[in-house]
Amino acid sequence: MEIYVANNAGFCFGVKRAVKLAENTLNEKQNDEKVYSYGELIHNPQVVERFDKKGLKVIDDFEKETKGTIVLRSHGIHPSIKKKMIEYGHKCIDCTCPVLLNIYRKIEKKVENGYEIIIIGDKNHPEIKAMVGYCGEKYCVINTKEEAEMIKNKKIYILFHKRPI
Repeated sequence: MEIYVANNAGFCFGVKRAVKLAENTLNEKQNDEKVYSYGELIHNPQVVERFDKKGLKVIDDFEKETKGTIVLRSHGIHPSIKKKMIEYGHKCIDCTCPVLLNIYRKIEKKVENGYEIIIIGDKNHPEIKAMVGYCGEKYCVINTKEEAEMIKNKKIYILFHKRPI
C-alpha cells in the first residue's frame, strides 16, 4: 500500500481566521449576552456542532432573535443585511474571508467603470448571495451553458465560484 501525504491539509487561512474570531467572541461575551452565527460559520458540520455546544446559535432571521452579537459567516453576507443588523441593534463580528473582501472591492471598481458583473455559480450559495450585494443593478448569476449563451454584446466582468469538493 502506498500512502500519499497532501501538500495542504486543514483549513485555509480565511476559515482559520473565522474560527478564531468566533472563539474569541464566545470567550469574551458577557454573562447573558447572546451570540449568533448568521448562517453556518464555515462548511464543516463538526465545527458548527462544536460551536453550537459552546453557545453559538446558527440563525437565518436576526429580527426574531434577542439583540446580541452576530458572527458573520466566512462566506460574507449581503451588505444591506449587515446594515439592517446594526440598525436593529446587533453588534456584528465580520468573519468574512479576506480573499472575498478583496473580490468585493474588485467588483465595486468594475461596477464604477461600467461593467456588468457575471457570476458563475449557484445563486443559492451564501458566497454568491454576498457577492451580489456588491454588483449594483447590472449583474447576473449563471450556472448553466444555456444561461451563458444568452450573454452577448456586453462589457462584462466574470467571477467564477468553484464549489468545494
